[in-house]
This record gives sequence, C-alpha cells and structure tokens, in this order.
Amino acid sequence: KTSLNVQEVAPVLGGRFPKYVKPYIFSVAPNIEVNGMVDLDNTKKKINTDLLVSVNAPGNMNWMLFGVDFTFVKPQAKLTFKDRDMRVDMTKSGMFNGSFSGWLTMDLREQDPRYQTKFNLKGIDFKKFMKTCFKVEQSSGTMNAWADLKGRLNQLRTIQGSGGLKVRDGYLLSIPFLGGLSTFLSEIIPDWGHALASDADSEFNVSKGKVWTKKLDIYSTNFTLIGDGNYDYVDDDLGLHMRVNVRGLPGVFLFPVSKLFEYKGTGPLNETKWTPVNF
Repeated sequence: KTSLNVQEVAPVLGGRFPKYVKPYIFSVAPNIEVNGMVDLDNTKKKINTDLLVSVNAPGNMNWMLFGVDFTFVKPQAKLTFKDRDMRVDMTKSGMFNGSFSGWLTMDLREQDPRYQTKFNLKGIDFKKFMKTCFKVEQSSGTMNAWADLKGRLNQLRTIQGSGGLKVRDGYLLSIPFLGGLSTFLSEIIPDWGHALASDADSEFNVSKGKVWTKKLDIYSTNFTLIGDGNYDYVDDDLGLHMRVNVRGLPGVFLFPVSKLFEYKGTGPLNETKWTPVNF
C-alpha cells in the first residue's frame, strides 16, 4: 500500500511499468494497493505477471485518450495485469460535472497497443465536453452518452464501434454546426435561433475516422430537426443532411412544405456551411 506518486513507485515493479503508468497524471498522490505477482523476465514470450492494482484518488487524474486530455475527478479504479494484458475498470469518477464509469482492455505487447473500451457518461456539462473534445465554447445543456469502441492507441482512424447520446435543456444555436442553419431558418421562422431544444438524440457508428449517424433528432417546442450523415473527426469535416418538420398535428398537413426545408451542411464543425437542397 502506498500514497506515493505513481511514476515514482512504478520502477520497483519492473522495467516496463514506468511506461504502463506514464499516461496517468494525478494532481495529488493517490492511495494505491498492489497485490499479486510481477514477472521481471521480459525476455519470455509469456510472462507470469498476475497483478491487481486498486486506485482511490483524493484529487484529479488526467489521461490522454483518443487525442483528448480528459480529467477524471476523484477516480476509483482497479487495474488488472495478466501476462502482458491490462484491464482498467473505472468503478467511480466525476467528469465534466457529471459521472463517468466504464472499462478498457489493452494489449501491451505492441508500440500502439490494441484496445477495447465501453463507457457511460451521465449528467455531463455539454459545454465543458464540447470545449475539451472539439475546442468549441458556445454550447450548453446536459448530456448522457455511451460508447463501445475498439482500435489502436494513438491511431484515431482505427477506431470502430457504436454509441448514442442525449442532450437536454440546450439551445439550438449553442450546438456549433447548427449556427448557419439557424440563420437560414430565422429568416423564415421568427426567433427560431432562440428556440429551446428540449431533446437532442442520436445513435452513431464509428469507422475509418468518421462518426456516422442515421438518427439525429433535435426537438424544439414547435419544430423538429431530423438529420443523417457523417463527421470526419480527424480532418474536422462535416457532411450532414437536415430536414425541418413542424411538431404535432400541423406537421402532418405541412409535411409537403417541410420537405422544402432541407439543407446540407459541409465543412468544419465550428464553421459549417449550409445550403438548401431543393432550391
């Protein structure tokens, strides 16, 4: 048991452990309990390491993942090392004023190791999330999200998997790629850009450096935005179609008219260019 800096303790456990723990940067030395066996003979094809590391941090931990520097608030986790495989179970942690939980497995035999991860985000501050992940500051709302992903560390285009998200109590203009579309619609529908979005739901798949969605529904009090398309998160390039419908019974009668309000969005997430599809 120790409360020393993780990087200071790692050399005691063998030559490879400083590399294993390098990504985990703690603001305050965590409380760590180590139990098991470490095989120091790294020349063998299969080593006999069988180790459990329990972490209870009174402060924050920063971890660079998918090219983003995430901050975990007072994380509690268990790390299991068997042979050269690692599993991280994050049992409890704060993140973006909400909570994070999930697991990650990693093959430590390779330079850019293969990994698989599944996680859940609950009660997340959407503004903080967008600022950290996409450098966008004009957002608001509360987000719940989940994802099941795999790939190679530090190789963003290898990520594959699926997920979903829900954003509540945001504003249409606060969602970055809708800024230009809101300008279009405000000329037709008064105060469109200031309409409260009660719901924003999406299901997505990830492959070849892109996030693909066939379901992106954003609701205001009287209108619905229905979208599908993709976002290249490596090159910051959006390709999205959006249709505007009136909510409730009037929307049934106005459907032929709403078909006129179809737009295509292209370009960077924060500077998306919207053009009408039908005229």
